[in-house]
Amino acid sequence: MISNNEILNIEFGKKFTTTDFEYYLENYFNNCSNYKKIVFQLENIEWIALEELTFLFAWIRYLKINHPNLTSIKINLPRLTPQEDSDGYRRRKQRLLNLWNVWKIWQKCELNLSSETNIDSDINKYVDKFQYDSHWHHIVPFTKLDSKSIKDFHDIREKVEKNVYERFDLSTQVEQILEKYSSLT
Repeated sequence: MISNNEILNIEFGKKFTTTDFEYYLENYFNNCSNYKKIVFQLENIEWIALEELTFLFAWIRYLKINHPNLTSIKINLPRLTPQEDSDGYRRRKQRLLNLWNVWKIWQKCELNLSSETNIDSDINKYVDKFQYDSHWHHIVPFTKLDSKSIKDFHDIREKVEKNVYERFDLSTQVEQILEKYSSLT
């Protein structure tokens, strides 16, 4: 943990998984209210488990909503060095593109792109290619709910189900695959 009286730098290693969760909770989560600026340093991240990704998004949103003394949150996303050609580079690139283009960290966490991320215009060359990558996979979408418009539990369930079912209609996807690759239909 790198910090001074005003800035808390939360450094992530190559992985953020269940085994790392308690460390971040104990060392950073409860201490955030003591700082005016928080920097999430994800430059070296190569893998984020789904639960920890959900926690990270919720953590950022929680800080933005519940800490009025916080003047700045910055997310330093994975760094790409074009000259580098390694498995680590490919994994960082995949995490960057997932965080940015698939999971839309900038939108879901309501980040100011110019001051709250380290993204530059070079990301577009990766995003354009990534959109046509045949290895792209689905992930359960994040849903931000406006607490003021929620009436009860059923309202929450209805909003989440609508979001999930629109993206993941499994029976339709299976039928399409069967039609494409089978002579049984």
